[in-house]
Amino acid sequence: MKSSLIRYLSLVVIFISSYGFVSCLATEKASDSFLLMLSSKKLMDNRLNFEGGYQNINKENYNLPTDYKNGIPTRYVEIPYTDNALFFFENGLTCYNRGLSLDSVGFRSWMLEFGEEKGTLDNWGTYEIKGDTINAIIYISYRAKSRIKSVQLLQSNFQGIIKNSDTIMQWHLVPPFQKTAEEFHMNKGFLTYLKTPKDLYFKSIPIKSLVDPNKAWINELSKKQ
Repeated sequence: MKSSLIRYLSLVVIFISSYGFVSCLATEKASDSFLLMLSSKKLMDNRLNFEGGYQNINKENYNLPTDYKNGIPTRYVEIPYTDNALFFFENGLTCYNRGLSLDSVGFRSWMLEFGEEKGTLDNWGTYEIKGDTINAIIYISYRAKSRIKSVQLLQSNFQGIIKNSDTIMQWHLVPPFQKTAEEFHMNKGFLTYLKTPKDLYFKSIPIKSLVDPNKAWINELSKKQ
C-alpha cells in the first residue's frame, strides 16, 4: 500500500511539473552589465542576417553511408549535422535554442507554437557589436543541485568574430563563468561544449518572423529595476 502511494504521488509530481503548475526553474537576477546592454540603443547592423538563424555545422558525418543492403550502402547522410540554433533580432535581443536543429520537424513545431514564451524558450539574451566583435549575455539553462529548482537560468557571456553576414567565427562562452554551474558535475559536458570555439553559419528561416522579440520575457527585467 505504501509503495503504491509513493508511486502515485511521484506520478502526480511528474504530471504537475510537466504542465507547469510547479516551477522547477530558478532565474538569476539581472546584473548591471546585462541591464546596461539590454537598455542601450541598438543601431541596425547589416553585418548580421536577421532572416533566420546561425548554427554550428559538423561536416565530419556528411555524405557517410547510414544504411546498407548486402554490404552495399543504400542511403547516405544528405545534410551535415547541425545543432543549437542562435537567433539575433534587430532590437538587440538574441535567443539560443538548445538541442534543436533548424532543419528538424521539432524545431518548426516549436517555432509555430511557442516563440517568445519563457516556459518554452528560456534562453533569451542581449548582444552588442563593437568593430568585428560580437558580445552577448544570454540566460542559459544549467542543471542545479536543488531538487525543488532543478534548472537554473544563469547569465552567461559569449563572444565571436563577425566574418560576414553568413558566418560568425569562434563563437564560445567566455569569462566570467558561473561558479554554481561549474561546481555541479552534471553541467560539465555542456560547459565544455559552450567553451569550445566554433564557427556558426547562417540559414534562412522564414518562420522566424513569428517570434516577436518585443514580447520576450527578458524585456520585463528592465521594468522591474
